[in-house]
Amino acid sequence: MFNVVEQPWTLLTLAVIVLLVVLMLQRIFSDKKRWWLLLIPLLLAIAALGLDFLIQTDTEKIKTVIKTAIAAAEQEDSVTIASVVAENYRDSFHINKKRLIHHAAVCKQAAQWRSQGWQNRNVVGKVPKTGRSGANGCPLGCMLAIVGDCRC
Repeated sequence: MFNVVEQPWTLLTLAVIVLLVVLMLQRIFSDKKRWWLLLIPLLLAIAALGLDFLIQTDTEKIKTVIKTAIAAAEQEDSVTIASVVAENYRDSFHINKKRLIHHAAVCKQAAQWRSQGWQNRNVVGKVPKTGRSGANGCPLGCMLAIVGDCRC
């Protein structure tokens, strides 16, 4: 069966069919014309469009979240990105959502420093060969690494 919430075309098609039936019945029984019978297809069409407008389906919700995330990434808005990302987020580089948001803030800060001509180096002593650029294993430019609280 068609889901009338997902697609309003089912009810709109039913409204057209009901309209045709009502018009045929009015032609057959021409002596008993009841104008209120024409309200039935009209009410079906209004219900179809009302359901489509008022109820947001899962697909529409997903598209809204994706559009919000894209707009937030374009504007570099980490607060909005944090609200879009799931609480149980995890990937191969970030073990949780907090680290992802921290990494985004660090990258944004490092890019701002570079655009202003600053050299952001927090290397003190010999750099371990861990694939990261800071002496403590944190990424280059990590503000919390300077303070000593970074867990990148």
